[in-house]
Amino acid sequence: MYWIRLLAIMMAISVWSGTSIPALAASSVYDVYQGEKLLKRFDNKLSAITYAKKWGHASVRQEGNWVWNNYPYQVYQYNKKLKEFDHYAQAVRYARKWDHAAIVKMPGPMRVWDNYPYEVFQYNKKLKSFQKAKEAVRYAKDHPGSVVRQEGQMEPVFLTGQPFHVYQNQKFLKGFTHLKDAIPYARRWEHSRVVREKDRRTIWEFKDSVKGYSLLDVPLIRQNPELPRGCEVTTLAMLLHYAGKPVDKMALAEQVIKDSTPVKKKGNQIISWGDPELGFVGNMYDMDKPGFGVYHEPLTVLANQYLKGNALDLTGGEFQDVLRFLEKGVPVLTIINSRFRPVQDWVTWRGPQGVVRATFREHAVLLVGYDHRYVYINDPLRGYKNRKVSRFQFEKGWIQMGRQAVTYMN
Repeated sequence: MYWIRLLAIMMAISVWSGTSIPALAASSVYDVYQGEKLLKRFDNKLSAITYAKKWGHASVRQEGNWVWNNYPYQVYQYNKKLKEFDHYAQAVRYARKWDHAAIVKMPGPMRVWDNYPYEVFQYNKKLKSFQKAKEAVRYAKDHPGSVVRQEGQMEPVFLTGQPFHVYQNQKFLKGFTHLKDAIPYARRWEHSRVVREKDRRTIWEFKDSVKGYSLLDVPLIRQNPELPRGCEVTTLAMLLHYAGKPVDKMALAEQVIKDSTPVKKKGNQIISWGDPELGFVGNMYDMDKPGFGVYHEPLTVLANQYLKGNALDLTGGEFQDVLRFLEKGVPVLTIINSRFRPVQDWVTWRGPQGVVRATFREHAVLLVGYDHRYVYINDPLRGYKNRKVSRFQFEKGWIQMGRQAVTYMN
């Protein structure tokens, strides 16, 4: 009764004087709620929590902010709260009944679960979320450079137009359209690897150097007398035979893409002709007719017809990357020159898509082995198996020809 009378006197004084009673400091008050019903106030946080534990769906709040609760899992549909749960498993079971539901853990709030976990990003900007992976992929295909991620997962679900993924340990770094771009990027990072997206197989791994020696027993196929300019398709025939696809060299000669652009000369100088990047240039069968050869891209396309997409274009990489495939037991088709060292006799002509720079010493051989001083080749022109040539000079000549190499996933 004393406290009631004292409070009444103070209220009367405040009304008469026009002053107000100072409120209790909010920071020292802890409110216990059951649901949204206020049960009791405490000056001490520990006392408030001890009291709140006696009640189901209780929470302790300070200035409206949650400091403790025993039903931390709240289910939302979009921004509408549906229900609250004591346990995570109960919340998940309930949330699965609703499309676009999410579970938020209090205090926080922090989203801990949802049933639209597939998120589409474009250049690290989030575009949209989806309930199903196929819906997210369909959307991503309309947005170049986008990636689909599943919340909580390291590996992307889908990358648009980027079949080669670079990882550092288990962390995804970047996707690439071409292997020749993926490997140089991966080389910047220790413990990195290049993974082919369609089958999750590792194509390349970061290593300081290759081991000292490798030599594969690959049957030799000669290009002559049928294909005096058919070194590329004959070398491809050797590669396919070793891969378990015995294809006749004459079939490959017929099937390889051709660039039928006619040759135009001024005197002995070629003014315009085809482009070996587009297809075989000139005549492959008759040395009395103009002919040149073909480069890596048409050969990779042809190889994939037999290898079901397992052919790999290594063009543009480092020579040690080529040797790593030998280390794994896979030979490599290389575009080089017939002297297996740098040459000086280059010519140019106008091609269908620009200037073509070439040497008529252009040649293709199958790389079958290496050691510290030499590489070993199957040469379809001279008919040598495991021919030994200087590793240093071969690499220089190979670089001069544009670092062209084609192999396959073993």
